[in-house]
Amino acid sequence: MTNIDILINKINGKYFKSFILKRDSISSEEDLRVAFSSLIDIISHENKVTILEEHHEYTVLKGRIDSLYGEVIVEYKEPNYLDSSNSSQKNVKAIEQVKRHIVGIENRQKIDINRYLGVIFDGFRIIFIRRRSNLWDIENPVEVNEKSFKLLLQRLFSIGIQGKALIIDNLIKDFSIISEDTINDVKTLLINFIKNDEGKVNLLFEQWKILFREVCGYDFDTKKIEIKELAKTFRLENETDDLPRIIFAIQTYYALFIKLLGAETLTYFRHRDKSFISSLNESNLKHKITSLESGEIFRSEGVNNFNEGDFFSWYLLCWNNEIENTVLKISTKLKNYDFSSLNLEPKEAKDLIKNIYHYLLPQKLRHSLGEYYTPDWLAEFLVEKLKINFSKNIRVLDPTCGSGTFLSILIEKIKGNDDILEKNKLSACLGSIVGIDLNPLAVISAKTNYLIALSEYLKDIKEGGIDIPIYLSDSLLAPLEFKTKHKTYYSLPTKVGIFKIPVSLIQNKQLDILLNLVIACVDVELSFDNFESKYKNLALNLSGADDELIREFYETLLDLQKKGLNGIWGKIIKNIFAPAFFENFDYIVGNPPWINWQNLPEDYRDSIKKYWEDYKVFLHKGLKARLGSAHDDISVLLTYVVMDKYLRESGFLGFVLPQNLLQSSGGGDGFRRFQIKDEVQVKAVAVDDFVSVQPFADIGASNKPATIILQKNNKTSYPVPYRRWYKKGKGTIPSDQPLSAVLPLLKSEDLVAEPIRDKTPGSSWFISDSKKIKSLKALVGHSNYRARKGVDFSLNGLYWGKISKSKIKGNILFENQADIGRKKLKFYQVPLEENMVFPILRGKDMGRWEAKPEYIAIIPYDNNGKCIQTDELKNKFPNTYKFFYKTEEEITRWLETRGIYQKHLKYANVPVHGLYDIGEYTFSKYKVVWKALASGMIASVVNSIDHELLGNKLVIPDHNVLMVPLDTAQEANYLCGVLNSEIVNDFVVAYISWFYSSHILEHINIPNFDANNKEHLKISELSKMAHKKGELTNSEQADLNSLVVKILGNN
Repeated sequence: MTNIDILINKINGKYFKSFILKRDSISSEEDLRVAFSSLIDIISHENKVTILEEHHEYTVLKGRIDSLYGEVIVEYKEPNYLDSSNSSQKNVKAIEQVKRHIVGIENRQKIDINRYLGVIFDGFRIIFIRRRSNLWDIENPVEVNEKSFKLLLQRLFSIGIQGKALIIDNLIKDFSIISEDTINDVKTLLINFIKNDEGKVNLLFEQWKILFREVCGYDFDTKKIEIKELAKTFRLENETDDLPRIIFAIQTYYALFIKLLGAETLTYFRHRDKSFISSLNESNLKHKITSLESGEIFRSEGVNNFNEGDFFSWYLLCWNNEIENTVLKISTKLKNYDFSSLNLEPKEAKDLIKNIYHYLLPQKLRHSLGEYYTPDWLAEFLVEKLKINFSKNIRVLDPTCGSGTFLSILIEKIKGNDDILEKNKLSACLGSIVGIDLNPLAVISAKTNYLIALSEYLKDIKEGGIDIPIYLSDSLLAPLEFKTKHKTYYSLPTKVGIFKIPVSLIQNKQLDILLNLVIACVDVELSFDNFESKYKNLALNLSGADDELIREFYETLLDLQKKGLNGIWGKIIKNIFAPAFFENFDYIVGNPPWINWQNLPEDYRDSIKKYWEDYKVFLHKGLKARLGSAHDDISVLLTYVVMDKYLRESGFLGFVLPQNLLQSSGGGDGFRRFQIKDEVQVKAVAVDDFVSVQPFADIGASNKPATIILQKNNKTSYPVPYRRWYKKGKGTIPSDQPLSAVLPLLKSEDLVAEPIRDKTPGSSWFISDSKKIKSLKALVGHSNYRARKGVDFSLNGLYWGKISKSKIKGNILFENQADIGRKKLKFYQVPLEENMVFPILRGKDMGRWEAKPEYIAIIPYDNNGKCIQTDELKNKFPNTYKFFYKTEEEITRWLETRGIYQKHLKYANVPVHGLYDIGEYTFSKYKVVWKALASGMIASVVNSIDHELLGNKLVIPDHNVLMVPLDTAQEANYLCGVLNSEIVNDFVVAYISWFYSSHILEHINIPNFDANNKEHLKISELSKMAHKKGELTNSEQADLNSLVVKILGNN
């Protein structure tokens, strides 16, 4: 079959000119249809190609299609009918017509409409329309020129495309966990890895583990992941329960796949008629794959730095028939794909690799590892928001680039920029768009995506080749500098030893020159004496002490080479130091990792502790004491470090960040200072809040993101523009869709943001409309009421349950609710002492003015909030003691492995059965409580309830309920009335985004209850009445609102 891609590239100019000559004589829609369809016939006849299933005036439900070429619907319009914007009525009408045609043809042919492409063509402009994941993707009109005409012909003639289209749906079937081959291939790699006795393989694995822990905040030794699902998926139950080895095998499979994909993309678009994978066979397989893994195949095609610092080529050292068959199977399946489809459907091609990786790991494991890539449309939104003008020689950095989502979108911006000449677009992309990532797998992925995005320009690579500007490095952590009496060097600890690099090499920008020589000489095992003469020819003019460091460095690498342990270390060092040579960027864009401080490996925490202090992102006292248990996010620190290190003066940063940084305490306080150290001001330019949209929901994450734009060396002025986005309907937004398909599903509200306390650096933000915010700020003050969290059990399924009557006096029969918590537990029915159980109040058990506990909880504490010690429990409450310690050993193990026990209780000498966030206040007679997870203030008063088995029993709030302990019902009703008023609700909603924590009372000026104050008493009475009736009438609520406004205004 004719290669359509080669054909269209060859003939396009000829037929484009022919069409343009005819166009001036075309005056009607019918004339255009006849002229264009005749041209298609001529192309088919002269070049001996066929378009399958050609129909004209094809009738479908509610209309007639002008021309149908296989799965391409063409709707003609009279010349110059279409406008340059799809917002015009003419374009809207034409687009709706094609949408009806696509739906109509599905009804007639019973074929999935996601396969159809719609084209609106008036001879001067083209609009492409496609249905993707049941969303309409409508491209902006493009002028008919040689490039757009070529794309139109390619799409029409590709109906008979040879091989599978390189799109995610096809790749998932062949290379994800739904494929039997994939499961067997991963298992083969794992078994051979476990059996290997090569020292280098184990060193590569150990170094990979270090980086992997730093990338995802995962510690293999302390953080437990449910491994059963993973072992079952890959049928590894009898092979190993070693999670890091399994993940390493999975990533090896994925790395091989994407390197093959990268090599095929490069060679196909360089030569069209020959490619890397087509050359593979059984006799040359190992030789060819070795050239793939060494990077030689890429260098021979002009890409100099594709494989650098790769840990996944270990299988070459274990090569046998099993591995050979696995590699051959993967490459054979890829042979069936037609890579020309990368150009035909660039939106389908964009970030293919990200989607494949999602389908290669079970969802539960991805959740545990926190591996969430940025939704395509959200990345595109942020890039659009930055308004980057690449016509002005702009440079952009993604410092945590992952698989390259932002980089691919930025490349498309340059490709679509008509101010940049086509012949300059390759160099423009390479000079403008740069990425860094600490994850070796992400770097290979991003480089492959970079090649895919540039596929149409790869033929333009000139002699000397190109370097893909993506580097394996840590944007946050620079190598540490050490000084001795005579030497100054950077120290890089690795699993094979510590490498020392002279500081002067970095300062003089000579490191690359030296490393290129070192790598070349070590590869051929040149002695140091022979290396030294070449080194001196470089004339680097270093000191004698530096020369000594270089000798030590070279001899270390040479020794590793002779032992068969080298291959990557020189390249890793080259990448690590690459950012040191960057010139500052005009823009920084990306989605930095959201990892809590305490989830980072301890050695990595120690290595970056100095940065937390230098950049002053925390404003709390006793900083060093806090660090070990802080819930502060590393994205805060990274934001300020990369602005400091890489962003030019007045440059812009756009990040996807946790929205609560704008309103929460902790790391949010330092973030909102908007200062780099104490030296450089930072301006908050604009915020777009996507919390309600839940952009990550379709990939299983509940992240609450906002896009934030900051400008370096400019001062924040308030109010800051703040836009909150919502979904128009229900359901999730597909993460792999373009912005044009998603925006019609969203609506937005324009708000503003201001600090609650103008004179407090890092104050939480009020977010409200511009009219309301002034009146809310008038209420700012201090309250003497202190809120507390409810009790944290961290094992609800064991402590919570239902009770029934016991024959033993003073006891009840307790049956735990094993299925209500995150952890899978067993069901038990045991006798317990009545004194050890209480009604437990969850957020879902309460509403405004009401609280009805569903469950009973075991709370082995006295009325002073002290945990009953084990010996006392055994003596006074033997049944409760037996349940925790004598029923099954498994129960004690569950108790000991709880997070609250390991982090808090263990070091406070609290028994294993103890609870957290509990004290004397928990047992106060009256409590004002509210839901932590709600869309507004929902408060109620609780005290004791009459239970049919327990009698009069105090209600205890759980950890998702906040409470204020009080002594009298009158004061409790007063405070509850204040909290349930409209003005307080507006105040709290304006500075708490979604978690109504204990901080809500810190800023509002609520006066202490005064039994002699008529307004206070009236508020208390209205609250008491509301609790009795379950609600207030509109008139009563209005009275309450007026009273609260009055007391807050007078305070």
